[in-house]
Amino acid sequence: MEERNMPAMKAFIVFTIFATNYHQILCAPANTGALGKCGVYIHREPKIVGGVNADKLEFPWMVSFKTKIGHFCSGFVVKENLLISAAHCFFENPYLDYTSDRSVDLTSLNVTIGEYSLKNENESTEIVTTLKQIHLHPKYDPIQKENDIAIIEITESIAKAPEVIPVCLPNEEYKSKLTRGTVATVAGWGKLNHNQDYPDWKQNVDQLNKVDVKIWDRDACVTKYKDFQEFPKESFLCAGEKGKESCMGDSGSPLMHLNSEGRWTAIGIVANGNKCGEHGRPGIYTMVSDFLPFIESFTSLK
Repeated sequence: MEERNMPAMKAFIVFTIFATNYHQILCAPANTGALGKCGVYIHREPKIVGGVNADKLEFPWMVSFKTKIGHFCSGFVVKENLLISAAHCFFENPYLDYTSDRSVDLTSLNVTIGEYSLKNENESTEIVTTLKQIHLHPKYDPIQKENDIAIIEITESIAKAPEVIPVCLPNEEYKSKLTRGTVATVAGWGKLNHNQDYPDWKQNVDQLNKVDVKIWDRDACVTKYKDFQEFPKESFLCAGEKGKESCMGDSGSPLMHLNSEGRWTAIGIVANGNKCGEHGRPGIYTMVSDFLPFIESFTSLK
């Protein structure tokens, strides 16, 4: 089993306690203007399925987390000052620095919001900013990859870039729509295949890629991974097929569903998998709708 970050993560971080009272979320809360929208479907041309470049501004909530070696994980905007990613991206990461209390030294990384091209550092649609706080789910299990979700506070609001908007979040009932065969889309800057080596990946992956994947029956996915230890028992979603899957470097990216209102909803977070779909096993995603209490506990932060 491999996590989908690049490279693998290594260090401890302070956990935070989350509130239990929440209301159902249909969209990430926002104030006015562009921030009053979420998940707007900008790209109007027919999509080409099978691992192709996304259009610029097709997914304006995408973010790239970077260290001095470059991109290592993705995430997505849910509020003007909040991002979501995978917890394993910030746990035991040899390329991140840590303080004496074993939390991430936030000066050792930054984030590009509204990212499209990793090599173009002068895109007018992006914001490069620093992190204010990283909150791993307090029950994140690094062995079994349970509760693999993190909330990240950023120091600047996305209001600086009017093209950047949050992706929509599901409500509790949304998972009932995600039946076997439902088509979802995952986007990221990860490896193009399991055998792609690190230098080739760094050289050849530039623009944001996307691929359409089909959601698996839960029991069928469990059967495929019955011999793997790194498989969550709860709060997961499986999607993908041979040749169509997320890969290393895509960790933290959203698995998105185009809802009935024509808006993109983040239903999953790239978490884990096995050889990027080479053997017909689907990718493993954290089920976003199972973590609404955790997410909602941070939406009032300024």
